[in-house]
Amino acid sequence: MLRNTTIAILTAGCLISTAWASEPATGIRSLLAGIDTVPPKAKFIESSDDPVKALLSIVSDPSERGYLRLRAVGFLGYFHRDKRVWPGMADLVKKGHPDIRVMAAKTVAHAFGPLRPQQVIQLLKPMLSEKSLKLRQAAVFALSGIKQKGADVIAGLLQGELKRASGSYRHLLEKALKRRRGIR
Repeated sequence: MLRNTTIAILTAGCLISTAWASEPATGIRSLLAGIDTVPPKAKFIESSDDPVKALLSIVSDPSERGYLRLRAVGFLGYFHRDKRVWPGMADLVKKGHPDIRVMAAKTVAHAFGPLRPQQVIQLLKPMLSEKSLKLRQAAVFALSGIKQKGADVIAGLLQGELKRASGSYRHLLEKALKRRRGIR
């Protein structure tokens, strides 16, 4: 009886460890765990059959460590041409933990700004009205970095915010408008 129980426990342990090892996000987690490391896109592709699915699963798992979730959001920018990334990033910008929203706003502007500036602007515009200063600052930072011509509406948005702003937020807006003048 003891022998059968031992075999059953060992078998169950092997099944659990095999399931964990086959999970698509396992290899990706190790890339994200590095501090001060920026793995190239090729490493993500080597680490998973579907790196986008793995990154999205890490980001969407609230039980995952915050640091890994933030890094996963940022590295989703590598895969901006994958059709699953835009909707996932758009959802992250709109709702969820403020730190995730901040990282998503910056990543969206950087990764998608050159491809679809008008959509990025429309996505980030509501963040300028958030109660949270942190979220408004992230929107200003992200919007001010979009370099494409035709994104002149950004200057108007920032100018409108400047009329209502004070303190450090006002200073950030002034810097962003100055930065925008250099882009035109």
